[in-house]
Amino acid sequence: MLQNSGGRNVSPESMPVGAQVEAWHAGAVKESYPAQTVAAKIIMHDTKEVPEGMIGQTDAVQAALQFQTGPTAAWAVKTASLDAENGYWNVELVQHETVDQPVTIQIDARSGQTVPIPVAANDAFRVFSPLPGTKVGPTFTVEGEARVFEAAFSWTLEDGHTILAEGHEMAEEGAPAWGRFHFDVSYEKASQPNMMLILYIHSAKDGGAGHELIVPLKVPEERINYTVE
Repeated sequence: MLQNSGGRNVSPESMPVGAQVEAWHAGAVKESYPAQTVAAKIIMHDTKEVPEGMIGQTDAVQAALQFQTGPTAAWAVKTASLDAENGYWNVELVQHETVDQPVTIQIDARSGQTVPIPVAANDAFRVFSPLPGTKVGPTFTVEGEARVFEAAFSWTLEDGHTILAEGHEMAEEGAPAWGRFHFDVSYEKASQPNMMLILYIHSAKDGGAGHELIVPLKVPEERINYTVE
């Protein structure tokens, strides 16, 4: 028996992939892969309302499952939650062999596209690469999203003693939306093995740096010019 939340019978063809259901089974569960049993009753839940312009849970789950599809993939949905403030769905998927190792897929709630998991983030920035602690240089690419006024922000690369590089960038969209950005950073030498990429916005009040996001990075040995004091 397949019903909707109102108790009306529905056909299996009308149940979309990604729909949330409750299921009761009758009899024993077979020790097969995947496990099998006889369904006594399945209730398909109604789609929950979401803010205007955002996709619903069913569409988000479909996008996440499509992203993980492979020749041997058999995924189940553990959780699906909407972060409306930041504009994305978090969908946790698991496989039978690794139920204690869920994979989180982020789906843009407006476009339905997959979003990389940020390696560093705050209220204004999400950085997808480079990964903190990695060796980069002499040129590397920074990718991420910004939610900043008029899409404008700045950055510096420093080693604790010297500003190695700096610049100003524009995201694809301004706040309140998250706009994607992509830019290259180049430097010659650093005075020690550690450096920091700092993303920030200029404060409208005093012109200082606000919403700083720091990504710690490493300098390749051949790029270090140790200073003798």
